[in-house]
Amino acid sequence: GAGTKPEQSSGINAEYGHSGTIKQGQSQEICVRFTPDQQDSYRDVVIVKLLNQPQETRIAVSAHAWTGSMYPVGGKTPNPSLTLHTLVPQLDSLNLESEPEEMVGSFYIFFVCSMSVEKQVFTETMQIGNCRGAGTKPELIGSKVDKGVKLSGDFVFDPLKADFGPLVKALVVNPQKGTVDAGAQATVSFQFTPPKELVELGARITFNTLLTLKGETNEQFRVNFVAEIVE
Repeated sequence: GAGTKPEQSSGINAEYGHSGTIKQGQSQEICVRFTPDQQDSYRDVVIVKLLNQPQETRIAVSAHAWTGSMYPVGGKTPNPSLTLHTLVPQLDSLNLESEPEEMVGSFYIFFVCSMSVEKQVFTETMQIGNCRGAGTKPELIGSKVDKGVKLSGDFVFDPLKADFGPLVKALVVNPQKGTVDAGAQATVSFQFTPPKELVELGARITFNTLLTLKGETNEQFRVNFVAEIVE
């Protein structure tokens, strides 16, 4: 999109000064273009002013940028850390849920394990995406134009380390590894069965593993698991 680039941070660049007329019974789609220049989480606000309304409408927008073509989504990710003050200087007045200090910059999967449930298997999911080939016409992907270029990407979760004891068999990752086609996402499920020797009401069980993504670049993410034992 067009617009002035912030001096200290950039990311969600909206076009400025757009206006128009909407006929009775019709609607208008508004597009916000995200053009990041570094890996991070971003936030901003789109202001909509309707001439027949006394107050403006503020719509909070956020986005996340990754350095490679492969990326994980889902789970618990940190609140956006970069604010674009160019568009809305009053953005800091918005009420955003604060993050615990130890969670900032990490990727978390939470299990809420209720002891009143008969089947003690708890499932959460996340997605692995592949943005490679974005902007390429679908009919050209895999054609002679792209001959010799691998557009798909691979992912693999490391097995839990033996140091985690009974937790090693308590977590099932499905699939543990796989391939994601260009422009697609793959769903990964985590099935957790709390080990009897670790179950205690009010307890918090924590463990982690590494996720390796192989696309345009090779990257690793630490995936942290937190299991809360409740009634």
